[in-house]
Amino acid sequence: MPLPALSEERRKELGEVVHKLAEEGRVAVRHARTRDDVEDQRSSRRWPEDDKTRARKTSRRSPTSKSSQIDGLIHAKEAEIMEV
Repeated sequence: MPLPALSEERRKELGEVVHKLAEEGRVAVRHARTRDDVEDQRSSRRWPEDDKTRARKTSRRSPTSKSSQIDGLIHAKEAEIMEV
């Protein structure tokens, strides 16, 4: 069964949906980082100091790289949606 081509208006709506989902992904990444920080603080008495420092640096760096991955996926999906 052939499907009709998407209209320009529908493409823009789908782009907005992509941005909404991307923002939810960013929030989830930030939330995971916060949860990891809390867990680090709870277990801080059992970790050697250098391990705690390494874990903090990794947890801070990870959201930035995940956010850039999300941005790359947004641009790729927008290009795919807007393709005629």
